[in-house]
Amino acid sequence: MKKYLLSVALVASMGLQALGAPQSEYLTRGVVAVKVDNGVFVSWRSLVSDDAATTFDVYRDGVKINDAPISKVTNFTDAAGTAGATYEVRANAGGTTFDSGSCAAWAEPYLKVHLDRPNSGKVGPVGNASF
Repeated sequence: MKKYLLSVALVASMGLQALGAPQSEYLTRGVVAVKVDNGVFVSWRSLVSDDAATTFDVYRDGVKINDAPISKVTNFTDAAGTAGATYEVRANAGGTTFDSGSCAAWAEPYLKVHLDRPNSGKVGPVGNASF
């Protein structure tokens, strides 16, 4: 009986994770805008907390550019977009609008990320990884 009560108390103290509920990390919409041949491609994340009826509006330099609310997809191509323009996506759910933050359109279809490599050229324990 004591082992049973101890097991129940342990599971209860661990919360829903112990019962198989998924652990999710906190993510923003992650708005990205990239200059492409036919304008600027804008993409963003759909969140677990989004209702099925959530729609989106895309803004370029503070001006709404989509004619109708966007639903069922999380991207939009702005034919009149240029590199350096600032894009923002706003989610509309249940009459409330949520701001996504903003992103300047990249001129290249990639983002260079600088890596600070150690002088020794080795990372971690000896023999783990080298450059």
